[in-house]
Amino acid sequence: MLDTLRSAGSNLSYKQLHDRVLAKVHSQFAAQTPMLQGEGDVRVFGVERIPAQYAVPVLQINASGDVVQINAGEVQGIKPGARFAIFPLGSADLSDLTASIAQVEVTDVGDVDCFAKVVKATSTAGLGRRRAGGVAGGHGHRLQAACWWTSPTQR
Repeated sequence: MLDTLRSAGSNLSYKQLHDRVLAKVHSQFAAQTPMLQGEGDVRVFGVERIPAQYAVPVLQINASGDVVQINAGEVQGIKPGARFAIFPLGSADLSDLTASIAQVEVTDVGDVDCFAKVVKATSTAGLGRRRAGGVAGGHGHRLQAACWWTSPTQR
């Protein structure tokens, strides 16, 4: 949690902090799911509200940096072919695809998670570099995924 607070700056909500902690804990201890109680849109150690941006945590990145595990699955309505844009945690505008690190397409869907293959690396600091310089074991990266279309008919 402290590394997230240090790296995210002052524009972090309790929901964003919870998402990061959830990704770190759940990727290492699948039976544990930290819960957020209270108002998640309040700035950490503040009173201001931060407008919600709907995104889900990236749980893991494989060794080659071309497949990610995302914390959303069939229960959330995710289907094979759905596309997500991957952003650093705390990104201000999740609708700006040019600010994303990568764009991924879902290939395998579980009940509460999915795996997606990178279809476009949009940043020189792509997922492979994040994997290499990330948290030990490839878990709990400071990344979030925002869904920007959900079926091949929406392309």
